[in-house]
Amino acid sequence: MGFDMKKLISLFFVSLFYIVTQAASTGKIAGKVTDKASGEPIIGANVIVEGTYLGSASDVVGDYFILNVPPGTYSVKCQVIGYKIYVQKNVV
Repeated sequence: MGFDMKKLISLFFVSLFYIVTQAASTGKIAGKVTDKASGEPIIGANVIVEGTYLGSASDVVGDYFILNVPPGTYSVKCQVIGYKIYVQKNVV
């Protein structure tokens, strides 16, 4: 059983092509979580793409981002202790 460099290189390029096409076919959801009344950022809010395992938490200035989101239309839920749960529907 010898080492076949041609097969290894072919496998590498097929794998690389798959990784590149998968990376190119996903998107990003990003935003800022703020208090509606005061406009102050909310730190540590959980932002979840419903129906997936994707989510994030807002940072110290209220910003969040969720990577590798497949194309589609989603409902994005935001929840934090002390606030009413907010769901934004039809996020593309």
